[in-house]
Amino acid sequence: MKVLFISFVFTAVIFLSIDAVWLTYAGKYFYQPNIGLLLRDEPIIWAAALFYLLYPMGVSILIIKPALSKNPVDQVFWNGVVLGAMAYGTYNFTNMAILTEWSVAVVFVDIIWGGLLTGTSSVLGLKLTEKFSKTSI
Repeated sequence: MKVLFISFVFTAVIFLSIDAVWLTYAGKYFYQPNIGLLLRDEPIIWAAALFYLLYPMGVSILIIKPALSKNPVDQVFWNGVVLGAMAYGTYNFTNMAILTEWSVAVVFVDIIWGGLLTGTSSVLGLKLTEKFSKTSI
């Protein structure tokens, strides 16, 4: 259980840090021009906080925990890419289906971003967990 918590902390910090950089630049240069009318002036903090807690927890349980049993790093990366693309795809395809101003460009960029971000966070979370943890789950 301790190792699972450690992997969650590392994964959450990595995921949030990388995503914060992405959102800082993409928000202004990509999202604003494509879906600006739908964006809030200020995010709802509790909703964002729940996402940044629950999503890395899912990555830790579904990808990193099994990988601690000696799954190769490339498999961890691709498992993360698949999970991220599925999660971000669910969000974007749902928005595309029900919102009048949702951008097709946002759908595909977000799916690629979600896959790469989740894959990268999974590998880095795994490596840091292995480095700083001597016990098994």
